[in-house]
Amino acid sequence: MVSILTGATFQHWITKHDSFIFDCDGVLWNSGKRLPGIKKLLNLLNKEKKQTFYLTNNSTKHFKQFRSEFEKYEFPFLDKQQLLTPTTLLSPLIDTIPNFDRTKDKIFAVGEKPFFNTMKEFGLNVVTAEDHGDPIDLFFGKKVKLDEKVKIAIIGWDRHFSWSKSALLSLYLYNRPDVTFLATNPDASFPFGKLQFPGTGSLVRMVEHATGRKAKIIGKPEVTSFEVIQRVLKKKGLVVDKKRVCMIGDRIDTDLKFAENVGISSCCVGTGISNIEDLEKTDIKIDYWVDNFGDFF
Repeated sequence: MVSILTGATFQHWITKHDSFIFDCDGVLWNSGKRLPGIKKLLNLLNKEKKQTFYLTNNSTKHFKQFRSEFEKYEFPFLDKQQLLTPTTLLSPLIDTIPNFDRTKDKIFAVGEKPFFNTMKEFGLNVVTAEDHGDPIDLFFGKKVKLDEKVKIAIIGWDRHFSWSKSALLSLYLYNRPDVTFLATNPDASFPFGKLQFPGTGSLVRMVEHATGRKAKIIGKPEVTSFEVIQRVLKKKGLVVDKKRVCMIGDRIDTDLKFAENVGISSCCVGTGISNIEDLEKTDIKIDYWVDNFGDFF
């Protein structure tokens, strides 16, 4: 049973949780604008010594860009440990891939420049479509040389995604079972105001369909990020009680599914993708609903 937060229950909701995990797009901001009540909510949580984390499936921004947005919207100071993105989660995940040696093996990546740059900062050897010929040349008797050292192929959101990039991914994945297939997230779309645009998940499905390979997801709804959050809290000497952790998101299939997978509390907010009617169409467990946090301030 979903509880709809009201002025009478809002403070109790805050009191019963020690840690809050926020999605970003559609929760903190939408179409370049700060959403109602969010600044006051974050300041209140900060004042009450609550632990806050920001878990986004957005791989297109560097940490410095996120910090700049927090400053622009006058949110509390953003520490590196508070922000979890598919790119920051990739480095620890790679260490669990048996056949990948980060000292010599390479990653073929499709995405945006901040995505590539962050991976390089982690010491990963990244090659992109620009390092290859155009696969269309194969149809004209020319060769397209693939890099034998590539052991991972990964997709992040790419506004310039093309047939050529999907073909390169397919060339690496179709005949190379030793190449691990990763994707930053499964989001089919993302919000901009009242509009929705194709997200990373739409690109991933194209390559999955072409190759018959299933991508391993790095971000939500996978639970890798919560393991990182637990380590951060334990370093602070805090006991992690899942009953006192709440995920706040606007997407049922990623944000709220993540909360269900982890076993923590969840709150769906109606300022992004999902609306209150969607709650009746899902089997995913959702604990709270709020139209927007501006109602409480």
